[in-house]
Amino acid sequence: PSNNYDIYYSTDPTPPASGNAGNGGTAVSTGTILNTLSSSTKYYVWVRGNCGANGGSAWSAVATFTTLCDYPTVTTATGNTACGQGAVSLTGTATAGQLYWWSAETGGVYLATGNTFVTPVITNNILVRKKFQRRGRTLSLNVNTSINDSNSDNINYILDNNTINGVTTQKLTNQLNDLSSHNITNTTRVVYTEPLSKTTSLELNYQNGINNSTSDRNVFNFNSITGNFDLVDNTYSNHYENQTLTNAAGLSYTVNQKKYNWNIGVAGQQTHRENTNLSTGAVFTQNFVNLTPSAQFRYNFSNSKRLSVNYRGTTQQPTIDQIQPIPDNSNTQSVILGNPNLKPAFNNTLSVRYNNFAFAKMRFFAVFLNLTQTFNAFASSQRSVDDVNDPNYGKIASTYVNVDGNYSGNANVVLGQPIIPNNKLNLNATLTGTYSKGTNITSGVNNITNNWSLGNTYRFVTNLDKWDITAGIGGTVTSATYSAQPNSDNKFYTINPSFDVSYVLPGNIRLAIDLDCQKQMGVSNDISEC
Repeated sequence: PSNNYDIYYSTDPTPPASGNAGNGGTAVSTGTILNTLSSSTKYYVWVRGNCGANGGSAWSAVATFTTLCDYPTVTTATGNTACGQGAVSLTGTATAGQLYWWSAETGGVYLATGNTFVTPVITNNILVRKKFQRRGRTLSLNVNTSINDSNSDNINYILDNNTINGVTTQKLTNQLNDLSSHNITNTTRVVYTEPLSKTTSLELNYQNGINNSTSDRNVFNFNSITGNFDLVDNTYSNHYENQTLTNAAGLSYTVNQKKYNWNIGVAGQQTHRENTNLSTGAVFTQNFVNLTPSAQFRYNFSNSKRLSVNYRGTTQQPTIDQIQPIPDNSNTQSVILGNPNLKPAFNNTLSVRYNNFAFAKMRFFAVFLNLTQTFNAFASSQRSVDDVNDPNYGKIASTYVNVDGNYSGNANVVLGQPIIPNNKLNLNATLTGTYSKGTNITSGVNNITNNWSLGNTYRFVTNLDKWDITAGIGGTVTSATYSAQPNSDNKFYTINPSFDVSYVLPGNIRLAIDLDCQKQMGVSNDISEC
């Protein structure tokens, strides 16, 4: 065609009208790039010849595809260390969105948001215990305090091209996001233990928790006259404070025998949460009451064979970012709004652990099982911004809501079996399984996600005089289904063989060779890597 090709793409399978000029730009050849696509979404693509003043040919459907479940990645991370007291600054950058800092890789405590995190300036963990004349009677006081601060400056530069009724308009977002947060947490726990007999005891406990968080979000638009970011954007700027006070009183009963011990307890917890919008002066308070039960059982078959079963009910408070009611437009594809009406989440957690180590035979066998059920879990509710007058038109508007029916679990079986005595050759085998069920909301519809994986690994390990050889193979099958987006369902297999060998040369010089390969099957294109 005289003027190349027009391209139109949509999540709607309805073909475009003949008068539609397209929204995917103009391609010089038969290849082009479509930008700003949503993840885990099915798209339909049409192409027509552009004949200039003579119009264009009929639209032809040429492709249908589903985008991958993409996510921002951390591009840089700079660590730091300090000996003794004092603060250090940790920095990081990501391809999009915000960086969230946690105290551990999994299961940690939320610390701060932003590209820079300054470790706590003040932390303490004070434990005072008083023993009385009667054996087993104790009184203890534990005080734990932590202070976390975070500051970051981010440039939010986004150029949007929107096509409405064949007319393409551009919108430039050029802002400076000055973000700072402050969090102080103090927990005080008092425990009194009274022996009832030689094998039983009663514990009375009281815990007070205070959490104070502030979030200052200052957004400035670029001023072309002054050349600086000095125009305050009140739509995205806000100063917010959250104060959460918890009081819990409980008791527990413990039995200790030669072979086993068990414990059962319960506590009543009252939570008072006060959210203050410092920019408007509005104050919103909430009160919640929860029962937090706990139970534990341990059985010693022998010195090397043990069984442990634990159950605990715990509450989880939302972070200040999840409740701050101000839109965050720093992401190119979504705008996030906090929800101050969030309730605390409640977790029921059951863990089972069994291990058996035969010292004489150097044989090890262990089973681990963890199950968690969550009520009022924090979930994402998303919808498309379809109002052309909305400054975030074309993005995904997201907020946080409470949902029920969330489950997660993992299980591991580990076997260490000697093949040749004296630790010359051993077989290490593992069987792992994970499962999770979560609920998010997409355009008002519950999108229930079921994820599971099953993996198995076998590894032979030698320990010879000068040779160390390890050879093994592992395989994993992974599945994910989405009730509201069945076209995004996927299942794939991963195989991972490996071989490591090292030899000690004269002069105690070690020569080592490592070979690891991975092949992924079941995706759109099989992936192999060594």
